[in-house]
Amino acid sequence: MAHGRRGVAVRCATNSECYIAASGPGLLELRMQLCTLLWANGISADIQYEHSAGESLEITTSMCRAEGIFFLILVRAHSPVCLLYTSPSP
Repeated sequence: MAHGRRGVAVRCATNSECYIAASGPGLLELRMQLCTLLWANGISADIQYEHSAGESLEITTSMCRAEGIFFLILVRAHSPVCLLYTSPSP
């Protein structure tokens, strides 16, 4: 479990292969569309809650590593989607 910028514990499902986050508040609909697309193609995915959107990339990446999630999709408002490999810790 990681802690968001407001001190709120943020957790995602440990059985997810991919985590969809946003670089800032908003973009929830796009994150949900990406998640639906991944699910439809047999890829387990989870989305970042709106209150955690915009937290630092380091915090989000650390949380993914701790939860064993291999891929992080970062949705940004004015640029393309960015896919990051998180290389989870053993």
